[in-house]
Amino acid sequence: MSEGYDEETIDKIAQMNTHSYNGSQLEELRELAAENKKRLWMSEYGTGGTEPHNHDDMSSVMELAERIIFDLRLLQPAAWIYWQAVEDESAKNNWGFIHSDFRGEENYDLTKQYYAMGNFSRFIRPGSTIIKTDNGYSVAAYDQKTKQLTIVVRNQHSEEELEYDLSAFRFDTKFADVYETTIQKNLEKSQIPVYHNGFKISLDKQSVTTIVLSNVEIK
Repeated sequence: MSEGYDEETIDKIAQMNTHSYNGSQLEELRELAAENKKRLWMSEYGTGGTEPHNHDDMSSVMELAERIIFDLRLLQPAAWIYWQAVEDESAKNNWGFIHSDFRGEENYDLTKQYYAMGNFSRFIRPGSTIIKTDNGYSVAAYDQKTKQLTIVVRNQHSEEELEYDLSAFRFDTKFADVYETTIQKNLEKSQIPVYHNGFKISLDKQSVTTIVLSNVEIK
């Protein structure tokens, strides 16, 4: 950026936008925006998966979750924006969170992507600090204002048990809320036990799972 524009032009730029369909220099772009004190947005991404038209398609869910986690871990934009959340049902594809009849009939269907997006947007709130996890298929966010720790993990190929170390945090909660989106579940809520140093969680294959801990403080 600084090599392509003079200082006067750079001063007039308030925000840098990028799309996440391709590209590999996410960390470099994040550093460039920070160096020039520019707000950074991921302003467009969308996916239709690989399966025929199906509101319960999980291939698009896996692609969506992978992209969000990858971007939050590396790019860390101030906003992450999905392209065309409402799609025309007659298009017969798996793009979008909601499929509606654009001819004016008042009916619509919620797709699996709608619920998977909720795994992120309902719990990772504005102002949260993104925390990298050791597992590259998960991301954590800490909201200092509400003292909430949120972890979202994507699991694709087979059932798996993961363990998370929480020794960097101070908390007295004994349980964490869990929200799962799978082939059978739509943000279905349950709970798991939390111990003084962390927790273990079993994940279904082809799933997006959100773990929420309340009243958490960083040591």
